[in-house]
Amino acid sequence: MNLISKFVFILLIMQIFFGCKIKDHKENTGNVPIADTVNNKIDPLPSICIWDKLSLRDSPSQKGEWLSSVNLGEEIMYLGESRKDSTNKNIEYIKIQLSDGKQGWASAYGIVIDALSGVLYKSSPIYQRPDLLTETNQNFNIMDMVAIQDVKDHWLYVIGNQRKKQGWIPAEHITTDRMNVAVAILANKALADAETVEDKIKTLENFLQNTPFSQSIFMATLEDKLDSLKRSKQK
Repeated sequence: MNLISKFVFILLIMQIFFGCKIKDHKENTGNVPIADTVNNKIDPLPSICIWDKLSLRDSPSQKGEWLSSVNLGEEIMYLGESRKDSTNKNIEYIKIQLSDGKQGWASAYGIVIDALSGVLYKSSPIYQRPDLLTETNQNFNIMDMVAIQDVKDHWLYVIGNQRKKQGWIPAEHITTDRMNVAVAILANKALADAETVEDKIKTLENFLQNTPFSQSIFMATLEDKLDSLKRSKQK
């Protein structure tokens, strides 16, 4: 059962009772599943890009022709092939397919295989294991995008942007709605690019006036940020 199937399953069961048990957390070794070179390749696996503007190339090498870039949070398919860069054995490439059907090779480090994208709608500490007694001194903040790699009871194992943070968090802190994920990623990118308070205010005003995003649960969060920036400007 792949991650998406497990995640949908556990959400359904959690509506009935919160303490159901499913497949234990698979060991997070960082190894990439390798296709069977004798028989058929493994089935394509839904995967998530965790590195913004990740390069897609026509061959598994830094010298390969650039085909496109893959954006943070973008859903792609892992095609079951993995190769070491012929010029740098420390870099591993995997073959992926984008939503428009384009195929190519991308750095394995920037992709979480067999994963589902999500975003925090409630800040959460990061736990070493799915146990409240294993809280660390790290946390994910509201509107942080993550790749959900595993599910156990009412816990999710998640990997953050550029693999800077990863660990277990309670499932109730995450939304997987694609509009909410898109709003969080795009808003964070736009705010990061805005250099002045005035630019940030204009950015947030544009977001709040964007009709396709009006139903996102993050509209209230962005309104609060806008009010805070306006108050700080008046001081």
